[in-house]
Amino acid sequence: MKGHYQQYRDKLAEPLVNYAKYAEGRIGPVSWTKQQFDDDLQDDFNERRQTLYTAANVEACNSFASNDVTCPAPGSFRGNINWPPFQAPCQ
Repeated sequence: MKGHYQQYRDKLAEPLVNYAKYAEGRIGPVSWTKQQFDDDLQDDFNERRQTLYTAANVEACNSFASNDVTCPAPGSFRGNINWPPFQAPCQ
């Protein structure tokens, strides 16, 4: 699995996610006001920001930064912890 920076970099390379590549050719319907266009563009940017945020928050088990006990050796996921204080509360 890739680390968080590589996930972010790979996702940013996609033209539909990259802000500059997306916004460069962006136009709106002639009937829209400037505010409608701005709002639509902001919504689209927020969507791309969330996509990049999600990609950047993936941390691989083989990462040097991972101190997670579920990954004792690079690339060897051992499963979720299910004892106090680590277990998730019942919903």
